[in-house]
Amino acid sequence: MAAKSPERTFKVFRIQNGIVIDHVPHWSAFKVLDILGLRGTDSLVTVGFGMASDKMGRKDLVKVENGELTVKDINKIALVAPQASINRIQDSVIVEKFKVRLPDQIRGLVRCCNPGCITQEEPAPTRFTTLEREPVRLRCHYCLQVTSSGNLELI
Repeated sequence: MAAKSPERTFKVFRIQNGIVIDHVPHWSAFKVLDILGLRGTDSLVTVGFGMASDKMGRKDLVKVENGELTVKDINKIALVAPQASINRIQDSVIVEKFKVRLPDQIRGLVRCCNPGCITQEEPAPTRFTTLEREPVRLRCHYCLQVTSSGNLELI
């Protein structure tokens, strides 16, 4: 008769002040860390990979002690994790919670994947129209090339 394995308890560090980015697609937490410039910093960061999720099957989670987000950060996160939710923590209490949402127009966040696009050769700022939020599909304002989530190159 096989021995019954003990029930495992998982604990994730509670932060006193900062941000929690939840519902990140599995293995995409690395992209969020890069967007926020957190790799190789002294910031206290807790990352959970492959956590169980009823909605997503597996998800990642990123907690940043004393972290803040700009609108640009939030929009970039929405590009790589369109289902993500953001919790702002103050004195160990969630004071704000919201889901990320790509704006209808995106400027200066993504490079056009069309090598013939004017933004590849000229200093024109990139501009895209959001066609779909999940999966992400964007259309370049200049050349009309459609870029999907698998081809996104963040600037």
